Amino acid sequence: MAPGFPTSRLLRESAPVAVVLLFWVLLSSLLPDVVTDAVLLAGVVMALLLVVVRGVALAAALPTVPAPDDTGAVLRENVGVALGAGVWFLAALVVYAAEGLWNLLGIPGAFTTPAPGLAFVFSATGVATVVLYAVAVGLPRVRRATDGGGSHGAGRDQDVAPVDD
Repeated sequence: MAPGFPTSRLLRESAPVAVVLLFWVLLSSLLPDVVTDAVLLAGVVMALLLVVVRGVALAAALPTVPAPDDTGAVLRENVGVALGAGVWFLAALVVYAAEGLWNLLGIPGAFTTPAPGLAFVFSATGVATVVLYAVAVGLPRVRRATDGGGSHGAGRDQDVAPVDD
């Protein structure tokens, strides 16, 4: 893991993603089946927007650490990221395990189990957690590689042409 971005912080930073996805899953459950997939996709897009924006903000605050150059270091970095994302994947597995209990209880008024929606939220948050780390840690690495390790991109936006409205 990159200094300043331990697994515990990665997990904390990914929690708002779960909230966004949960909102969209709940919204999709209120709508006709014909639009459910589109609403879930919209939720994924909004979650990714949050991840990218937050990742860029974190990239500005985290120290730039060169990419690992040996197999052991690469593996250690991936293990740390997998632990942060793994909490969310484990939550998805627990939801499906609890689905059996839900079915045994036969909760009145509930015709379907919430397990698929919740598992989607947790699984997608796990993937988004990895993307968050990749943006937050990868962006400074890319900047360092492209500007020779100097300015970390400072002043580079002056080279970009303005967008016409």
